[in-house]
Amino acid sequence: MGSAAILNLAIVGVAMLLALVYVARPLWLSRQRRLRMIALQSAAADVQRVHDSLQSGVARASIVGERALAVSRHRLGDADGALRDLANQSDADAALKRYALRFDDAQGNADHETMRDIALKCYVDPVIPVGRRVAMFGILNARAVYAKAASPYDQELYIKAATLSELEATCAPTPASKANAWRWAALAYLEAGETAEVVRCCEASKAVVGLDRDHPLRLWVDSVARSALYRDGRRLAPLDLEIPPDTLPAVHVYCHVTEAAIAYRAADFDAVERHCEAAELRARQVTSGDATVHWYGRLATALLSKVTGSSRDRLRALRGVESCPLPGIGIQILALTSSTHPIADTWHVALQTAPRDQRREILTIGECQVVLFGMSSTEHERLYA
Repeated sequence: MGSAAILNLAIVGVAMLLALVYVARPLWLSRQRRLRMIALQSAAADVQRVHDSLQSGVARASIVGERALAVSRHRLGDADGALRDLANQSDADAALKRYALRFDDAQGNADHETMRDIALKCYVDPVIPVGRRVAMFGILNARAVYAKAASPYDQELYIKAATLSELEATCAPTPASKANAWRWAALAYLEAGETAEVVRCCEASKAVVGLDRDHPLRLWVDSVARSALYRDGRRLAPLDLEIPPDTLPAVHVYCHVTEAAIAYRAADFDAVERHCEAAELRARQVTSGDATVHWYGRLATALLSKVTGSSRDRLRALRGVESCPLPGIGIQILALTSSTHPIADTWHVALQTAPRDQRREILTIGECQVVLFGMSSTEHERLYA
């Protein structure tokens, strides 16, 4: 084959190769583009997943943050603020917390109708699992009976409230709710004057979760047990309390008022001042929620004024006392300050069946009546026969 033929074949081969490249290159580039697009889409999907995960994490962190803020507000005594923090949360825990806060507020104001409505709404709330809502309804119902027993005083109703609380303690879903149900049983027995039952329920509350000495619930139930012994007329020495600062205001105030009363009977007036000042200070920090905390603080102020003779404390204790929704507390404030405030008819009705010689938070009803009216036992029996 001559050189011309070889050259022609070479030219044809090159031409065919060029043609093949010309035809195949777009296909190859198309495949590359497809691969690149697939890679970009995959990367975009990864980015979206990361974004979604971050958003979910932020949402969860926001919920946790709002829940923590609500708890902090509650501990600082701002129940309204806690309710606002929980308003946009739709899970069962938040719903239960909202019902508990609203119920505390209604109970502190002796609003029995609202208490009943809150308990019923909790019972039918579909957000809350059936078992938890039934348990919550049970304890709220027991507390409603407890509150109703105060006006007028009804020992049988207090015992019924204690029995209902004990029943709830046996079927409550968590150790904390069991322990709290036992505490409410102890409080109901305390008002019924059943000292041995109070101590038994307090021990049961502590035994449920093995509470350490600094646990807020342990502090509370220990104080309830000491209050029962005090009301039973036992001789006790006041304790120096070390309560963690983030403990609920109600625990602070209740414990300090109990120790102030014990110190008063023991004539340890320095201890009376310390505990009254601590209770008063913590109660003043409560801006909303359970009114019981507020009036316990006023009771501490009244006792402080009696011990120190301070007219300023006396005036502060008496401010608005006629609106006190707790007759047993109100009449003690009047007696401790030797006030001439008129006694509301509703207080007379509420207290006419109360034990006259059994100590309450500080004084007996009889001691109050002697200070306010100079009323003897015979006159009391004749008036309330």
